[in-house]
Amino acid sequence: MNRAEETTEVKVYSNQPEVSLYVDGALVGTQQGSRVFTFRIPLSGQHKITAQAGACEDAITIKRVAQPDASYQFGERGGIVNWFDQDDFKPGFFSIKDTLGALLANPGTAPIVGAMMQKAQASRGDVAKSTAGNANLQKMLNAMPLESLLKQAGDAVPPEAVKQLNAALQKVAKG
Repeated sequence: MNRAEETTEVKVYSNQPEVSLYVDGALVGTQQGSRVFTFRIPLSGQHKITAQAGACEDAITIKRVAQPDASYQFGERGGIVNWFDQDDFKPGFFSIKDTLGALLANPGTAPIVGAMMQKAQASRGDVAKSTAGNANLQKMLNAMPLESLLKQAGDAVPPEAVKQLNAALQKVAKG
């Protein structure tokens, strides 16, 4: 992950009450809280950032670069910064802008989203198994717009697949 700023913000999402953050093996800080833990760290080169909460641990590598990485920016089309033009969303119909919960609750959209989720779970293997049956996680995911979840998936969901998914959802009228 490339970052151009001298100091960067690292957010750790956890259901644990305490999170510790390490930079290159050295403890930066420990925070107590609920769900989101925010740390500010200086960048001077390439760093391994490790978050630890109880027995759980995750790590990323962040590299300081001279200029912001252009590949991290959405392209702009017709004044709308998104995967779509404004014409791709018909009022009164479902779309990726609806929450996951609303899409799963509708009999017309649930099979479409369910098929997408099965495919995503199959590709995520152990991660999908470890989160299966987690009611709190599912509640959080259900409240999020599908578009946000797809953006978090990054390159795992190509823009053309997102457009196809949205087109399928746009065939189902609300109400």
